[in-house]
Amino acid sequence: MLTNTEQAMYNIQKLGQEIQPEEHRMKQDIKEKWLNALRSGEYLQGKDSLQPAPNTFCCLGVLCDIAIKEGAVNNGHWIKADEGNGFKFASGMLSNEADFYRQSYEEEEDGELPRTVRRWAKIDSCNPQVLVTINEEGHQKQLSLAELNDTWNYDFRKIADLIEHQL
Repeated sequence: MLTNTEQAMYNIQKLGQEIQPEEHRMKQDIKEKWLNALRSGEYLQGKDSLQPAPNTFCCLGVLCDIAIKEGAVNNGHWIKADEGNGFKFASGMLSNEADFYRQSYEEEEDGELPRTVRRWAKIDSCNPQVLVTINEEGHQKQLSLAELNDTWNYDFRKIADLIEHQL
């Protein structure tokens, strides 16, 4: 006999598989790196931005940082944000018409996964959603990873558990 929590986790795993069929799941090797990073304690958790302060990241910002470290994005790097202490994800390229370096800022909002990172990781959404149990009665709700990080105050380990079973 499963406890309510164990049953809820089983349901989440099963529904996660139904929500994300195999062809829509993120790349397994990248997922493992993301999970390891979230669970490592190496990253300080922040809110409301991919990198809201030096060496502080939201769960999506951790994936962006991995992409930068892996060299997966053309000259991916963090640049100082216009306001506050945070940083924005940027990538760049050399222009063939003029011999100069052109900085390219992603079109998405600062708290969302940039298109280049999504393509690299094979993630369809700029803010992936997972199914979570929201109360003791077992009620479930679809929430974005950013919501879990910023509003629901889920720590990186708890977010990693959801990513592991549903993305």
